[in-house]
Amino acid sequence: MSQLSERLTGLQQAIAQKEERRAAGEKEPCTIDLIRADKEKALSIINSWRKNAVLYSKKQAIEDCNFLIKFLNKLMK
Repeated sequence: MSQLSERLTGLQQAIAQKEERRAAGEKEPCTIDLIRADKEKALSIINSWRKNAVLYSKKQAIEDCNFLIKFLNKLMK
């Protein structure tokens, strides 16, 4: 039950922050901006997905991960 409470509290805080930014006239960051802000974390997540795909011999998932890695690297240039 405490995990549910923590998630609910986190969601409420995120909504409140979004409303504050909107009220202040700030623009919401887009996904690309968020990825650029933390490229290493994004690459780490995609690499872990790829390792799992290789482990379970999921060819399409491996191709998707490879595409995401190439896309992310091009995006960061």
